[in-house]
Amino acid sequence: MNQNNCSRKPSDSRLIEQLEQIPEICPATQIGKAYKSIVRIFEEEFRNSCITPTQFGVLVHVGILGEPGGSELAAKLGSDPSTISRILDTLENKDLVSSRPGTDRRTHLYSLTDAGRTAIEDGLASWERARSRVLAGVEENEWRHTLESLQALGSVS
Repeated sequence: MNQNNCSRKPSDSRLIEQLEQIPEICPATQIGKAYKSIVRIFEEEFRNSCITPTQFGVLVHVGILGEPGGSELAAKLGSDPSTISRILDTLENKDLVSSRPGTDRRTHLYSLTDAGRTAIEDGLASWERARSRVLAGVEENEWRHTLESLQALGSVS
């Protein structure tokens, strides 16, 4: 951060006017608030499950991708590899995924176990309840537009 910019005297009336707009138009604030609300609903619905919503998402992607590596999963989920590695370790300890060495020693390939498939099947009901709650007041065309907007925002760099 440039210290020179922080030492100048602000124009108070203009500054206050700008500040009042920020919470309502800030993508980070609005998406963050929505994210927290949505995550809370998913956590409530998964409360009695053997897995968390995040673990469910990882299991679903392992199932879709077949036998992905941790880096591939991280890229698909938009997460960092160390976070995905910790989640995969937990899932492996719960016997929901199995791993085998990849093409080099540093990589592992993950696949669903029978218990992992069962966890996904059981988690689908929780996921559907959460999804229904989140989208209860949203029309289908609004949701499709929102998905397109979120995908566009996800590719911003």
